[in-house]
Amino acid sequence: MRSILKYIIFSFLLATAGCERSDRINEFLRPAPVKPISEIIRTTLPIGNCAMIAMADQLGFPIPYEKIQPGGSFSIIRIVPSNDFPMIYLDESCREIIVLRFPADEDHAILSIFFIHEDPDNLHKGILEVHTIPAMIEKGSLKAVYASQDIYVRDSLELNLQMGPADIRIEMDRLETSKPATSEAAIKQNAWIIEIDPSGTWDLYTDDSYTITGGQQDVSVITGQSVSETSIIQLAMIGTRLGPECILAPVEGFALLREIGIHTGTENSLEDLVLGTVFFQFNAFCSSKVDIPLATGNFITSTGKKIELDLLD
Repeated sequence: MRSILKYIIFSFLLATAGCERSDRINEFLRPAPVKPISEIIRTTLPIGNCAMIAMADQLGFPIPYEKIQPGGSFSIIRIVPSNDFPMIYLDESCREIIVLRFPADEDHAILSIFFIHEDPDNLHKGILEVHTIPAMIEKGSLKAVYASQDIYVRDSLELNLQMGPADIRIEMDRLETSKPATSEAAIKQNAWIIEIDPSGTWDLYTDDSYTITGGQQDVSVITGQSVSETSIIQLAMIGTRLGPECILAPVEGFALLREIGIHTGTENSLEDLVLGTVFFQFNAFCSSKVDIPLATGNFITSTGKKIELDLLD
């Protein structure tokens, strides 16, 4: 595999032989991409926060949000973020959250979460739905599992109030997903496990700790009359913990990102090539930056550097 990558890189440099060597090298080298990691964290934390609120309510603890109990086997919780009850990393355009909960038993439930975004300029509403994720209370903590394919973008709010025992059982089986020990296993698993420690206070959300473990692979293909772009990004996070002591960045764990991208132009000429792997290490110093002990390929110049996560932007 390494010899193949070396051949591709060498071919790319030869294909741009009309340029100065330094220019070719500068075009090939680029900063390590950190945005995919930030996006997973900024997606996962609000999902975990909503799961905590829903399960705290199921346990009988008071919640500072409106609860609608239509009857039957489900509950609806309406969350309106405010300065009194803020949600970390929630997009500012999110005006309201609806959580639909189907209890399986006292400690288990299936959740659908609807983040309702509103554009203040034209009042356009968009719905980000996280569909049927299982949640489980175990040993005083909460575990929830979701995958990228569980997330949909909709134009209107549609609550599916039908979920039978077989549907609940299928979703509950996802809680058997084991925590991967390696980045390769996490990528193949294609799921994100959220573990939340309420620190013994289910009715207080400011002291909760969130640990993210899992991975996913994103494939993008864009074709046109004269251009073609193919990109594969593999991302894994192991034991990435965010706690009340620091909201700027995770304080434990690591992440690995691998990117492969090919951009061709007219007559299939090679315009750009991305081949690289980045190892990210989180630290306990409560810095807004993440350490990069090692990077390869296009990102090799990021080795030994610290890069801003920009989680609060």
